[in-house]
Amino acid sequence: MAASAKVRNATRRVIEQSDAVLDQTEASQRAAIVAIRKFIDRLDDAVPAIVDDRELRKLVVHAVADYYEDLSMTTTGFVVGLVRRTTATLSERTAPDQTKTSASRPHNDY
Repeated sequence: MAASAKVRNATRRVIEQSDAVLDQTEASQRAAIVAIRKFIDRLDDAVPAIVDDRELRKLVVHAVADYYEDLSMTTTGFVVGLVRRTTATLSERTAPDQTKTSASRPHNDY
């Protein structure tokens, strides 16, 4: 097998793995959403016994949800951007003498 064919084959495998990374990122995000919901349910049980102020409990719940959302979006955006830049770079380097177009440039989702 020629060296260029080996490189193209390796690039194809990396691109396939990048899809797996994105799928795993999404699955992790969904698992974190379930964990946040469990936390809020437990908070509903615990906080009224500690604090009678329902507005304070609501403030805490919203703060936790906002924190998770910001963290999740930042992490997901980073992973998606990294995977897209990596696959675009590998595709450009292994493409046989093709002119680079804007379609081959990575997109920033964050």
